[in-house]
Amino acid sequence: NLGDLTRHPLWRLRPPRPTPDLPPVSICIGSDDPITFATNLRHEYMLLHDAMILADLTYDEAKSWLNDVRQSGLESRFTIPRPYQNIRDHIAIGLDTSIELPP
Repeated sequence: NLGDLTRHPLWRLRPPRPTPDLPPVSICIGSDDPITFATNLRHEYMLLHDAMILADLTYDEAKSWLNDVRQSGLESRFTIPRPYQNIRDHIAIGLDTSIELPP
């Protein structure tokens, strides 16, 4: 039950309200396999936001928690970092400028 902030594993791993005795665990929100589960990231974030609001957290607490988790996901992603998203730029780094890459 996502509405139970004391018992659901997600909330115990990364409580929406910080607890001094337990450091938060980095988690990230994913959509796994959108075809199988009929979901997407927007929907997953909405469900988590709604669960926190229904559990009496404030809008600002929910927003802050979601932003922290989003940042965690960005820091631990398996994609190419933003400066190297264009593979041509990545290949060209360190190459002599007289070498032209094919279009």
